[in-house]
Amino acid sequence: MDATVSISLSELDTLRATIKKARQETAQVQAELDAERARPLDERLAETYAFIQAAKEVIDFAVGNLSPEFTRNWPATHLLYLATNVDSIGAVTSRDESRAQIWTRFHTQIVDFDRRHTLAANVNTEVERRLNDVKLPTNQELRELVMRRDDTPVSTIRRSGPWLVPWALGLLLLLGVVLGGVLMALVLGPL
Repeated sequence: MDATVSISLSELDTLRATIKKARQETAQVQAELDAERARPLDERLAETYAFIQAAKEVIDFAVGNLSPEFTRNWPATHLLYLATNVDSIGAVTSRDESRAQIWTRFHTQIVDFDRRHTLAANVNTEVERRLNDVKLPTNQELRELVMRRDDTPVSTIRRSGPWLVPWALGLLLLLGVVLGGVLMALVLGPL
């Protein structure tokens, strides 16, 4: 038993046009691929060498001008990979050894800055957490605290006025005179 599908003639024409276009694009891509394979290896390597040299110059510019303190999300692991493998890619120049050293030092700067930045962020987070844990007294609690403080004996003396200090000094003077007289009487004896 064969299944049948009915479609309109315009739909069939659309499908045929789509298939024809896909076949043409496939043939074009195949021709480009064959042409690339037919190109001499030296020509392809020269383009790759030029690409690598341009990439090195861009990296040199970035390392020389984009400080890790002012540039976020440096690809530090990729930079270290390039620094350790720059001499093994085949397109080595006389500057590549010094480049590798510069890139490695810069990687160290990035890692150090990231470590300090992370540490500072953690400290700030801890300070904020501790500040959020502090419970500040409400206005009502402050009023009650002031009222309790005003009920102490010291605050009572403070509120009693300036006349209390001279009165207390006078009382001490009188007590000194009386004690002095008693001592004198004891020392001199009866007259």
